[in-house]
Amino acid sequence: MPIEKKATIQNLLTARSGVYHEPSYSGDEYAIAPKRGSVKPGSLFLYNNWDFNLAGYLFEKLSGIGIYDAVDSMLARPLNMEDWNKTIQQKAVDTLKSIYPAYPMWFSTRDMARIGYLMLRNGRWKDKQITSKNWVTTITTSFTSTKEMKEFKSPYYKDGAYMRYFGYGYLWWVWDTPNNKGAYEGAYTAQGNFGQYITVLPALDLVIAHKTKAAYERYTSNYLTILTKLIAANNSELSTKDR
Repeated sequence: MPIEKKATIQNLLTARSGVYHEPSYSGDEYAIAPKRGSVKPGSLFLYNNWDFNLAGYLFEKLSGIGIYDAVDSMLARPLNMEDWNKTIQQKAVDTLKSIYPAYPMWFSTRDMARIGYLMLRNGRWKDKQITSKNWVTTITTSFTSTKEMKEFKSPYYKDGAYMRYFGYGYLWWVWDTPNNKGAYEGAYTAQGNFGQYITVLPALDLVIAHKTKAAYERYTSNYLTILTKLIAANNSELSTKDR
């Protein structure tokens, strides 16, 4: 539709395209998407995998580099990843739904931690700037506020952790007002299917990588509860030492 053609790459990266096609890969909010053509691109956040899949397609088309090749050369090698294996990475596509494939990636927990540490150090690894500090700041700053998510009243977020804690940046979930205080000041997290997390807590100079093995066919639904208790315990210990 003409209105859909106004969507930008920024809209895709912030899940605000306003284009509601069914994606190749499930695990999003497509089921509750507004009617096609009813939303101006950029005006509404909806966690829609179609946005992310198209973003990957455009990355490859505009750069001329395969997305797994890019991860290999731009991240895995510079960060000295121990377990990354480009040959096992495989796109997922259901052409009956969409021509744009999803591009899931497998990382070990320690290699996920490397990505988190790169972000914690504002794109710097050892003595080399891998990505610009300004870009790290941009993608981890809340673009969609917690307040806006509450107003949309998504059933996926109703009474859930996303509504309670997060805004959304560029593909990163960001602790947003009023929750971005103390240990969570400047904090953000990546969240993958079944309970994969890369959480960065700059106020604590801390990265947490958490992985759930897909073969167990279970989802780690209480990660944020565990995180909250760990930080509370840490704060309690620090308070005791100050006495």
